[in-house]
Amino acid sequence: MDSLLYVHTLGQGPRVLLAFHGIAQTGDTCFESFALSLGDQFTIYAFDLPFHGRSPANTLWDQSGQATAFSADTPLSKGAWKQYLAAFLARKKIETFDLVGFSMGGRFALATLEAFADRVGTVYLIAADGVVEHPFYPLATRNPLARWLYRQLLDHPAPIVALGRLASVLGILPKGVVRFARFMLATPQRRQVIFRSWVSLRDLTFDVPALHRSAKQHGVDLWLFLGQYDPMLTAQEVASFIALLPAERVLTLPSGHGRMVEKTAAYLSEVFRK
Repeated sequence: MDSLLYVHTLGQGPRVLLAFHGIAQTGDTCFESFALSLGDQFTIYAFDLPFHGRSPANTLWDQSGQATAFSADTPLSKGAWKQYLAAFLARKKIETFDLVGFSMGGRFALATLEAFADRVGTVYLIAADGVVEHPFYPLATRNPLARWLYRQLLDHPAPIVALGRLASVLGILPKGVVRFARFMLATPQRRQVIFRSWVSLRDLTFDVPALHRSAKQHGVDLWLFLGQYDPMLTAQEVASFIALLPAERVLTLPSGHGRMVEKTAAYLSEVFRK
């Protein structure tokens, strides 16, 4: 079961860091800056998440590890994720580890924390999805009719792009969000990755206060990194999560969304030097 995803090994440090990238990325390219800045601190296992990189292009799996062709009606379950990761950890003989999740990878970091809180030391959440849930996400992914409509919009994105431009002109949407959306919708391949990823991860949702209590009980050190110029996730949107953390564990870095991992790696390299 642990062979279902491709995993890049970066760095040679004594601590183990499981790393989960953002949408339309790969594990190695997303966390290259971590390897360069923190490779002496961590051995990094950077996963190519489902439908990305060198992992199978069109498969998910059930709790027994049986791979199945992607279906919009069959999301990845927390149980299947726990079984997969348990097999990976056993094969690698990993007892304790840290976590980092960027953007979409935040859902995998949180699912891992929920499943293995007693084995996790530190969690670095970088502009992380899953900390709060945008109202559009369940609307677009958890109803069959809405999923169909969502797929139609992604297959024919011109109206979305036009509405985004209008919303930007009217000041309803930040220009950065519109630029990111245009980039992600530019090719059929990217649109396919967006649809598969969003729809397949709809069961990776969390009772964040309960998850925080579990982390605190097990002595897990939670960090949250936000970008000063990142319109994809603002401090206002995650205010309820920020309220749970010590002030020194919430960092706002001078970055947009695209460079958040690089900026976080640079910040943490200074922390480890002290």
